[in-house]
Amino acid sequence: MEITANPLDCRAHVLKFIEETRVVSESELRVNNITPYHVTKFYREQITKSAYYEQLKYIVEPSVQEFESPGTLDTSGEHDNTVVPGLQHKYKILDHLLPINHLSSIRFGTKMLAYQPRRFEDSALPALFERILKSGKTPIIVTHFDHVGEISCDAEHKVRALRAQGVQFLNQSDADRLSRCTELKDLWSSLFLD
Repeated sequence: MEITANPLDCRAHVLKFIEETRVVSESELRVNNITPYHVTKFYREQITKSAYYEQLKYIVEPSVQEFESPGTLDTSGEHDNTVVPGLQHKYKILDHLLPINHLSSIRFGTKMLAYQPRRFEDSALPALFERILKSGKTPIIVTHFDHVGEISCDAEHKVRALRAQGVQFLNQSDADRLSRCTELKDLWSSLFLD
């Protein structure tokens, strides 16, 4: 499929695809349901310095093949479930969850430990997790590390500190990729199972 930028569409983006750098018009992006991507400076430096960039680029860099993909950007149904920006119905407000007696844990899913672990230095987090613990529930953070090269020293430090506070961790990732990566399984054991 040959795709060219519409010369009448002056709003164009220069996007770095895995295969090549390409100028893409707003209309092309809209028609193909593709948004320009952004990777935090921290994450870009982490994966570049990790010696795994050739593997990790497939997680963060778009591919020209996405122009032919039947997928959707809204994989979690956010468009239909959003109460306010950033809050979906499936992630109900904590004050409404804590009184529910049959709940034994409150889970938070995030890739932020890979992208920007310093966000976990927020001074409100210890009190948040303490509220959950005092209610008799277990705070659980589900991380989304897909590769050992994504785990920075900052992320490891944050996981250990939060575990010492009583927060439990799970990781959600590509099972096939994890089964082939012994190095990652060993790190999970030391980080999450000590």
